[in-house]
Amino acid sequence: MEFFSRLIKRNTCNSEFNFHQKCEKLKITHLLFADDLMLFSCGDLPSVHILMECLWEFRDVSDLDVNASKSSIFTASIVNYELEGILARMEFTRGEMPVQYLGIPLAAQRLSVSDYSPLVERFPSGRPSHFLLPVVWNV
Repeated sequence: MEFFSRLIKRNTCNSEFNFHQKCEKLKITHLLFADDLMLFSCGDLPSVHILMECLWEFRDVSDLDVNASKSSIFTASIVNYELEGILARMEFTRGEMPVQYLGIPLAAQRLSVSDYSPLVERFPSGRPSHFLLPVVWNV
């Protein structure tokens, strides 16, 4: 996946690529976790097209392809004609908010303990013997 990260970095240096407004400062274009990938950009056709070209080039080089039936595009505040153009060029369905990952809502605000219950319920005893919690270290 290092190759994909470098491919994205190289192609988003293009002046036509526009970062998502919340990702621009840190230049975040994607997040990878296991075999899952999230791509971020401004909701304009040139930016989305650049990301799709990266996916296609990665497919051609690695022989790994996106499973379109398990993939979605999530949008907000995009003008209808631009959204129609984006959706026409993609093979993904339009997802609905709020987005969930492993049953947990992806949200900008702090999650409550009950938000984690869909994940905890997947463990056989209803409670994992080893559970990782996020830790903040004071330096």
